[in-house]
Amino acid sequence: MNFISRNYTPDAMIAELISSKNKEIDWLKEEIKFLRGENEKLLLIVGEKI
Repeated sequence: MNFISRNYTPDAMIAELISSKNKEIDWLKEEIKFLRGENEKLLLIVGEKI
């Protein structure tokens, strides 16, 4: 019984962790979109100079 109580994580804590990670994933997706756009701009600039 001690093993169960020591390793028990409340549902609210699990939900908060999942929510936090989902927000982090959403932010990373937006950051990837932004960086792809910046990469495209840089490729256009380099292409114009060649």
